[in-house]
Amino acid sequence: MKIRLKFLLFLLIAFNCEDTVPERDNLLDHNNPNYIYSYIYGTIIDSRTDLPISGCKIVFGEKDSTVSDILGKYYFENIIHGSHYLSFIKDNYLEETDTIDIEYNTNTVHNKVIIEDVPFMELSDTILIFNPEEVAKSLVISNSGSRSLEWNIDNSEESISADIMSGSINPGENRNIIFSINKHMLDEGSHNLIVSFLSNGGVQSITLNILVEPFLVVTGDSILFDINDDLTSTFGVANPGGGTLHFTITENITWLALSQYEGQVEGDTLFIEASVDTNQIIDGDNTGLIQIASENGTGFIPVFIYRPFPPLLELSTNDLDFGLYQNELTLNISNGGDGVLVWNVYETNEWLSVAPQNGETVDEVLVSINVNRSILYEGNYSLDMGINSNGGYEQIDITCDVVPILTVSENNFYFNESTNQLSFEITNTGSGIMPWSIDVNDNWIILSDVEGEIIDETIEIYVDVDQSEMDGGNYNSSIIIYSGDAQHEINVEMDVPLPPILNISVSELYFSNDQNETSIYITNTGEGELSWSIMEDISWLTISPESGTTTMEEDEITVTVYNDNLSNGEYEGSFTINSNGGSNDVSAMINVVNPTYEDFSNLSEWYGDISDDGWNITNSNNCQEPPCATVYFCAVCDEEDATINRQVWVETGMELELFTYGYWNLNLNIYLGGSLIAEVNNSYSIETINHTITASGQMLLSIVSEYNYLGSGYIDNLSIE
Repeated sequence: MKIRLKFLLFLLIAFNCEDTVPERDNLLDHNNPNYIYSYIYGTIIDSRTDLPISGCKIVFGEKDSTVSDILGKYYFENIIHGSHYLSFIKDNYLEETDTIDIEYNTNTVHNKVIIEDVPFMELSDTILIFNPEEVAKSLVISNSGSRSLEWNIDNSEESISADIMSGSINPGENRNIIFSINKHMLDEGSHNLIVSFLSNGGVQSITLNILVEPFLVVTGDSILFDINDDLTSTFGVANPGGGTLHFTITENITWLALSQYEGQVEGDTLFIEASVDTNQIIDGDNTGLIQIASENGTGFIPVFIYRPFPPLLELSTNDLDFGLYQNELTLNISNGGDGVLVWNVYETNEWLSVAPQNGETVDEVLVSINVNRSILYEGNYSLDMGINSNGGYEQIDITCDVVPILTVSENNFYFNESTNQLSFEITNTGSGIMPWSIDVNDNWIILSDVEGEIIDETIEIYVDVDQSEMDGGNYNSSIIIYSGDAQHEINVEMDVPLPPILNISVSELYFSNDQNETSIYITNTGEGELSWSIMEDISWLTISPESGTTTMEEDEITVTVYNDNLSNGEYEGSFTINSNGGSNDVSAMINVVNPTYEDFSNLSEWYGDISDDGWNITNSNNCQEPPCATVYFCAVCDEEDATINRQVWVETGMELELFTYGYWNLNLNIYLGGSLIAEVNNSYSIETINHTITASGQMLLSIVSEYNYLGSGYIDNLSIE
């Protein structure tokens, strides 16, 4: 009643506050700032009966609780959203607690199924039906409760027995119970017998529906006699169905006798003896069928006995053809009978081997037969090989072909100056012994061997050529290899080279003053290999390399001169290039021209008009760098020109430079090799002479000051470089 009053009060408040703005009294919770409440309700149900349970205590959280009504229902209101615990408590039931997540302003339904805390017995069947052929059935007893189940079977019927009569079963476990029926304790017809199960988890009964009538069962599926063992056996005739079973036995087996051919069976199994008369059986399989007939069914028993056959020699083949290449073949020797086959191979020879040659077998044996062609020459070979045994005689026709095949590795040979030995291989790619021989058409071909025999190896023949007595040119010949009717020809070509011929690119070398290196090129205008070397004894010259060889390529020789320590002048020498293709002399010339410098501090290297009225040395400040040379003409002196001379070495392209200063009046003429190269006419001024030389060699340099009674001047720092 308390819950219903709260619910009515909740509805009344809700209707009365319909137009009221909720007060914000939960400012710390932004998801539910105005405490909009939720409620939860549900039904409590029994797990086994599926019926509502009243009087179950439901605890919400830690304080609020209620009890389920007669319909099993419960209800909680004014619940703040969040996670809450619901506990369910009732006597004789398992207590459980659930965690419930509740959103704000929601109605949550949470039904709960609770489990009664007692044992509970369950049987898998309520009726067991035993057909005439059935004497045992099983059922399962299980405990679906929550406590241990104690049980026992209440049975007073003597024809019924169980393998387990009582026991204890834990919750969730089960037992399998087998009921057996002794139908011979019951009259023919149908019976319904009741068996009760008593337990602390309930009482249940089952019905055993039993049909009692005779039923034929024959024990043993078949009878297999062993000719070497006991020749008697038994089979059983049983009646598990109850009542009396009448039977008759028939069989169509001449070699079999039975101890009984008719009778009746009630409870126990009746055993019938069967025996064999070996005088009536044949070699191989002997079979028959025993039939047991009754008004309630028919049974059959197959009967077998085997008498072994005598050993019998059988071969997988009577012809073995090894052909050209086969070296090993096999055959199977089989025992087509029974017992042990003893066999032996005979009539073999030296080119044929058999392994094994004899033996014993109850099944089959693999025999390997090999031919050895390495001791045979070309031809066809055959042999009739015999096999004796205690199971007969067989003959095998063996054939073998031996055909050596000549194979030569080369077809063509080419010899030149750098190749004087080649080789080829002779191989027998067939079989047997292969004789071989070799002929050559020319005696300049030399062979390492000319005849022999081979089987399966390879022979290498070396071929040399003798060019020592041959003129230069091309030669053709052949090598012929024979083996029986087969032959192979190798074409031989030989080029004997012409003698080498030395050829040089230049025989005269001229080095200018500023050139210190040049090259000579050696070529072979003949054939073969040209070997050359150089002999020279010139102190100012080196040659690299001094020797070498060439066939078709061009060899470069570098010639270098060293004129640093040579004085001005012309130098000449020669060296010789020797070779197996001739010799050549090469001349070398160099014109050494060192720069000329003259500061006119003295006139020792000059000659001419050197006197008081000619050229003299002065320390005048009119020099470019005192001292220097000066010329002076006086009015009372001889009216002649003043000349100074010296020999200089020059080369085309050199520059001549001379400082001049005219005092009163200076008229100069400069001659080189007799040619006027510069004129100076100045007064109280400086003039520098610059001239590019266009000639080479040793020349006379003349400086001429023309007479002028007022003439005088200065010259300084002459350079030619």
